Amino acid sequence: MARTLVAPFRHVTGHHCESATLRDLLEHAGVTISESMAFGLDATLGFAYFDKAGGSATFNFTDVPVFLGGKGGSISADSMACKILGCTISMQDFKGTDAAWESSKCSLARGTPLGIFCDMYHLPYFQEKFHFGGHVISLVGFDDEKGVALVYERDIEAVQEVPTDALKLARGSKAGDKFLHPNNRQFAVARRADGKKPPFAKAAKLALQKVATTMIACSMNFQGIAGLKLLARNLHSWKDMLSGEVVLEGTSKPVPAGPATLQMLHGFIEEYGTGGGLFRNMYADFLDELLGHEDVTRGQMAWPQAEIDLMTSARDGIRAAGGKWSELAGLIKSALRAGDAGCVDALDVKRIEDVLRDIIALEEAGFKNLSRITL
Repeated sequence: MARTLVAPFRHVTGHHCESATLRDLLEHAGVTISESMAFGLDATLGFAYFDKAGGSATFNFTDVPVFLGGKGGSISADSMACKILGCTISMQDFKGTDAAWESSKCSLARGTPLGIFCDMYHLPYFQEKFHFGGHVISLVGFDDEKGVALVYERDIEAVQEVPTDALKLARGSKAGDKFLHPNNRQFAVARRADGKKPPFAKAAKLALQKVATTMIACSMNFQGIAGLKLLARNLHSWKDMLSGEVVLEGTSKPVPAGPATLQMLHGFIEEYGTGGGLFRNMYADFLDELLGHEDVTRGQMAWPQAEIDLMTSARDGIRAAGGKWSELAGLIKSALRAGDAGCVDALDVKRIEDVLRDIIALEEAGFKNLSRITL
């Protein structure tokens, strides 16, 4: 069998690798929703902040001295979106890349597309080269004669041909900290055989509660609202942390820590699959869809007006927070324009602190409102 391609398969370009892939696989299983709905129902929004100045958790999974991210979880075998939508998700890890690839080919031959985890550094269509093993793409076919796998990337419309050897490197990468290793992980989505699923209006509240808890009741000081406040306290030490040099993984030449860190921070907030605004724009779009969802507004288990009002207020606040995150990213970008030698000195920490204070107020109020929507 020289060439195998799952067909029909509809890929819709999206913002975030996990939610775009999940949306595509759900549609193939017979459930058509938007990427924002897939993202929101899977309840992985959050916040995490790490730095090497102390005051946060052990920090050794990236080379730059400061890192922040807008998620509190990743797609897993307990995918909340799949449970809510009446689907199952089967997830496998493999010790070896050859075994993983043979299993993938068998699934594809049966007409089952897969989501696969990989280190984006080894994917040839990426121009920016840095290691990140939590990237997810849709695997939809292969061609043994050409020696390629056929994949869909979240923001590229056409199917991509990736050399099989490169894909194996990406799937089995050991770069970075263990928790970001892709582990040759793959997953498939299918409709439940018995057709059962929970009432949507009630189940959606579970997704909201999970995110609200992640943000306002997390026990770790570097996550959620506590993590935002830790970031605010540690801003004064950024300029010291951004001095000196770092050696980025996959390279051997030291580079100035300031521009390398600031470029990554801007990307983590605004560019690298976040939908802009550190995922807050995507989540606000999800809440907006819920506000127009028939089961929520008019169904048998329609929400009372007080809860609709709480979600409306939360949506407005979280969307405003997304705008503030974009403003913060813009301040980082402005500093980068000063060039490698001057970008750290050009960083306006006071303005960043003011914007962050607004973000904390908006997000604390917004997620507390979501926590008040009870089952």
